Order: sequence, then structure tokens, then C-alpha cells
Amino acid sequence: MLLCVIVLLCVYVNIYANESLEIQKIFNNVSRYIQPNKKLDILERKSNKFNVKITKTHFNVTFILKKAKDSFKLGDNEKAIAFLKEITTKFPYHKNALMMLSNIYYINQDYKQAKEICIKLLKQYPGDTIILENFFTILLKYNHNLALETMLELYSRHKNYAPLLANLGLLYVKNGDLVNAKEYMLAAVSMDYENPFYLYNLAVILDKLHDLENAAVFYEKLLNQEVTDFNQRQQVEARLQSIKLR
Repeated sequence: MLLCVIVLLCVYVNIYANESLEIQKIFNNVSRYIQPNKKLDILERKSNKFNVKITKTHFNVTFILKKAKDSFKLGDNEKAIAFLKEITTKFPYHKNALMMLSNIYYINQDYKQAKEICIKLLKQYPGDTIILENFFTILLKYNHNLALETMLELYSRHKNYAPLLANLGLLYVKNGDLVNAKEYMLAAVSMDYENPFYLYNLAVILDKLHDLENAAVFYEKLLNQEVTDFNQRQQVEARLQSIKLR
């Protein structure tokens, strides 16, 4: 029994090491295309839907993409996947089809499949920031330790890339390290002060750290964002009111 456990552990370690090496190679290539954000002087809620833009290519491909999108909207993910695989069988690196496919696997919580598709996309389109940001999101769900290790290595070369900083902040929140989470999320906000995702998470982190005065500042800033959804707006308004009554 002990021998079986040791063998399984060795297999797991080898798989983890191989995945880490593969992701490091991807990040090494991607890092050449990363454009740093400019820092401004200022002090897990994340959408499941990725930004997928359908472009017109061949008529049949466009038609099949539309059928996949319609099936997805109706909640028939299996049919949507079948349509998308029909495209990727003929066009293995079709960006829109692969991005939609990765999105659906992510929503289905099949993070391994979503990760593998994103790696394929990044190899082919290393300069696409939407794909890279999607990959950060998937990696957080797929393997927390792997995400932290590889993202910190990328951070050592790119300290002014807001999406990377924000995702590192989320990783530290999951680790229960709110001090580091605050530093990374604050850095992300300082580079993209209008991003509602960054504002919300920074406000929540400050709230958990009992820094209510600054939490209120970012809750109020978030409420000025038109993209804030109704349920989130209600929660933020209620929390802000509670802070003001203290």
C-alpha cells in the first residue's frame, strides 16, 4: 500500500513539474508582447463570460459559430461544443471557435480542458491580451499552487501589468494573506482606476482588513460605474450604508 502511495505521489509530482515547465515556456513567449500599464497616484467576483468577438471568415464557419453561440445562450453546452469542434477539426487554430470552446469548458468547470485550449491559443496568438487574461482566470481555478508559482515568476519580469497584479491579489485572498492581497490589488487599481473588478475586490479586501474608511472610498467609486450589475450594486449599497452608520 505504501509503495502504491509513493508511486502515485511521484507521478503527481512529475505531472505538476511538466505543467509548470510548459506554462513557464508559454509565459516566456508571451512576456515579449506584454505592454506595462502606467501607474497613477492613488492611495471573487469575476464574470464567467469571456469577451468573445466573432469575426467573419468563411460563410460556413460564421454560420456554425452562430449556431454554437445560440446553443450556448439556450443552455445547451453539449451542442455548442459539438458545433465548435466541427470548426476546430477543419481549422485547428480558429481563434474565435477555440475561445468560445475554452469559455464553455470553464463554465462547465472542466478547467483542465479550458487550460489546454488556452495554452494552444497562447502558442498561436502570444500577443492577444484577452486570451492571456482568460488564461489567468482559468489557471486560478485549475491549480492554485501552480497559478501562484507561474504568475510570480512572470511578475518578476513584468511588475506593471494590471491583470497579472489583480490575479495575484486574488490568489493571496484565497491563501488568507490579505496584506499581500491588498498590495497587489492596490497596484492593479493604481494602473487601471476605472476597472470595476479591481475596485470591487480592493474594497472587499480593505473591508476585511477593517480599513473601513478606505473601503468606503472604493465602494463609492464602484457605484459610479455603469457596468456594475444590479445584484452587486445592491450588495455594495447595503455594505456602504452599514459602514457609514458606524
